[in-house]
Amino acid sequence: MKKSTLGFVFVLALFLSAISNQVVAYDSDITVTGADIAFDIYHEGYHTAAADLDPIIGNFTEAGNNAFYINETWELARTVDALFLTGSQLNFTNEQADIKKWLEAGEKLIFASSDSDYGGYTDYAPLNDLLDYIGAQIRFASISVEEPDLCDSSAYRAAATVFGDSEIALTLTKLMYAGFITHGPTAIIGYDGTDVVDIRTVDMDNVSVIVSYSEDASAMDSDVSETIFDYYATVGGGFYPAVVYEYLVEYDSHLILASEAIYSYYKQMYNDKTEKGAYNRGITYGRMFVNNIINHFIKADSGKAPFNFAFAIIPIIGLGVIYTIVRRRK
Repeated sequence: MKKSTLGFVFVLALFLSAISNQVVAYDSDITVTGADIAFDIYHEGYHTAAADLDPIIGNFTEAGNNAFYINETWELARTVDALFLTGSQLNFTNEQADIKKWLEAGEKLIFASSDSDYGGYTDYAPLNDLLDYIGAQIRFASISVEEPDLCDSSAYRAAATVFGDSEIALTLTKLMYAGFITHGPTAIIGYDGTDVVDIRTVDMDNVSVIVSYSEDASAMDSDVSETIFDYYATVGGGFYPAVVYEYLVEYDSHLILASEAIYSYYKQMYNDKTEKGAYNRGITYGRMFVNNIINHFIKADSGKAPFNFAFAIIPIIGLGVIYTIVRRRK
């Protein structure tokens, strides 16, 4: 065999060896284009660093959208289509009225997230008070959720794996063959204006549990706060809601509450691979789930976004079948 042929075979072998250890887990793009998307860091919060939010902002931009931070000065233009609230820790004062007026334009999306109560660092009042002001029926619970088995190496890196069976839940989890990782999450609970509502077992109008943690998940009142929003920690039972949707009838708009900032790149939540590789052979459907929400609710001209290889190439061991754990709640 000629030296040139031997060289070609050697290079080909190296290439095949490389791709055998790196394979595209799934394809998921932001397809909405021409939209204005605001990320509020004016009210501070968790996972708001550029390293955490720049990846999703970059994907929005690649798809032809205008994504930006509300930072030193509060301003929410009526043209904004979606508002992301990442564990806001400062009270919404005059901004409450701005957000309500913005919602009244219709077809808006609020995508809000929080964090666990571990160490007592999280203040749930700013976001829960805002939710009360706009008349929402769902709130952030003041607890910590852990998953002993379905996790990425540690129980507090909990995987949300139980998919709802409502029409909207089926739409938002389409093509997801496993759950996604949350890093130190809380849970979502209902509120009727007087007391909490256990939305695991009680239906509320226009509210749908999209994804929950498993029946083996545990809920803890880590900060010993003893408020009504500690409810899950007092009754147990698993299946704590991880992501919940509410149709805001008054505004013809949409609300997503997530138990963690799943659209953030913090600990690779908005990604195809987990940080530790311990759950589902390292594959998480966090990016697909968030993109499904974005593509379904943000109303603007649609178009195909460029494929983003930076988030799609996932190393796995070998070329075996991807192990998945997905349960549909009955």
